[in-house]
Amino acid sequence: CDFVGLDYEGSARRATCHLLDRGATRVLLVEEDLEVSSVDARVRGYRRAIEERGAAEASIIRVPTRRSQSSTLPWDPADAYKIAQGFVAELEPGTAILTGSDYFALGIYRALQEAGRAVPGEIAVMGYGDHPFAAYLNPALSSVRLPAEDIGTTAVDLLLERLATPRETRAPRRVELEPTLVI
Repeated sequence: CDFVGLDYEGSARRATCHLLDRGATRVLLVEEDLEVSSVDARVRGYRRAIEERGAAEASIIRVPTRRSQSSTLPWDPADAYKIAQGFVAELEPGTAILTGSDYFALGIYRALQEAGRAVPGEIAVMGYGDHPFAAYLNPALSSVRLPAEDIGTTAVDLLLERLATPRETRAPRRVELEPTLVI
């Protein structure tokens, strides 16, 4: 069957490279602990960028989430907040944190604020999802925007093409759309 998805690996690579290009001396990846293709792809993209840029070793912090019970449950900022309380005070200035969800970034923002760390002055944070609240944080959260409308439109277009074309004449297509960085 046809498939429409996102280039999670490429977007995580671009986000990590952006943080390094902006002067980050180290980039941490805070990612949920689910074994799903989107998480695995983001981890690959992050590691690829770290390797390509010769940056400090990859550091991945896995966040246990209630999504392990059902991937349909929403993310909760408290999941990342609890984990971040244990490490944000120890971060060297110039560290950047890439999160697998804007909700994780929200929890990390709170932990950083409570630890007296300046964002982005000391620690940079980038989310994933570009949820509406990201623009209203102080400072506004940079994020990877997922093209949800484009996914729907592309899927419908492929379905309509499939319905209009005899089954035996068309091979299944795989389309991966590019998320964009919102700085």
